[in-house]
Amino acid sequence: MGKKESTPCPENAVKPDAPNGPPPLREGPRYDLKRVARIFNEWAKRFHKDKTAFEPCLDSEGNVPDDYGEVCAKYFQEISDDLS
Repeated sequence: MGKKESTPCPENAVKPDAPNGPPPLREGPRYDLKRVARIFNEWAKRFHKDKTAFEPCLDSEGNVPDDYGEVCAKYFQEISDDLS
């Protein structure tokens, strides 16, 4: 048996035009993990302060809406801007 080669490097990443592959990660500078943690902490505070301001994560059939990730990414960016 040969060694299975599977490394998470750009050469092995799923291409954006792959039929079932994920879109590429945001280009540009990487987020600082401490900043990401601050953003998620702020998100949690806002959620617990007013849960009615947030849409449910699942639709009526128990599925994640198609635009859920996009909506979350925009909200993440909004919080990031607010913390700047």
